[in-house]
Amino acid sequence: MATRLDVHEVREQRSRLNGDGAEVPLGELLKRFGQDAGTLVKQEITLAKLELRESARSLGKDAGKIGAAAGLGLFGALAFLAFVIAGLGDLINNYWLSALIVAVLLLGAAAVMAKSALAHMKKNSLAPQETVQTLKEDQRWAKREVQDFKQSLKS
Repeated sequence: MATRLDVHEVREQRSRLNGDGAEVPLGELLKRFGQDAGTLVKQEITLAKLELRESARSLGKDAGKIGAAAGLGLFGALAFLAFVIAGLGDLINNYWLSALIVAVLLLGAAAVMAKSALAHMKKNSLAPQETVQTLKEDQRWAKREVQDFKQSLKS
């Protein structure tokens, strides 16, 4: 992230001297750390919001596909049903068998479309993967910084 300080930058700031040759006061270091931590938390929240918004948008598109598949399956079954049942019924002299054949074909097509949309939905997770990863990195960074700070106080 653009404003996140890396470990080397923080160490460099901590060891920097003021104009009078004295080390940067502990209070100033803590103030900087607090500001940087606050900025980092805000950035993580913004990233999580963006990821969740993108996941929700993708989920909405997939739900629309499922709705379209169901609508197409229903309308297709109704329109084609009359034509094919009549045609097959005349050919085989059995209208109930022709109705069964048409129903199986239409429902199969609708099932294939719905299965495709469901598979796409499962592939796209709602969890903000990038945010989870950066939070883990931030936790490791904060632990190292606290350890380094404790060691510098002991010195």
